[in-house]
Amino acid sequence: MPPTISPEEKQNLPQINVVDKQFCDAEDAVKLLEQCKQDEELSKSFVSKRSDYIGWEETFMGMALLAAQRSKDPVTQVGCSIINKDNIVNSLGYNGMPRGCDDDEFP
Repeated sequence: MPPTISPEEKQNLPQINVVDKQFCDAEDAVKLLEQCKQDEELSKSFVSKRSDYIGWEETFMGMALLAAQRSKDPVTQVGCSIINKDNIVNSLGYNGMPRGCDDDEFP
């Protein structure tokens, strides 16, 4: 049985958005969670995290490969991602003409 909330407590609760449905109060959210527990498949999607996600190295290498596709050089496309020790992107770049130079004048 979900906990009951007084009308005064309801007024102080923030609105909760879950899966494109807007809830008026926490009681509705508790009801949804109870329904999810009953539906094992749906419950797993809320409870367990994915195991097939890519790691940081693959993420940053993918960013560098995408940046390389911005290069207009017909022979060599190079991309770079500079990452700090906290896995925060400091910079992305690729080989190309300096700012202000026309790409059409590429030798």
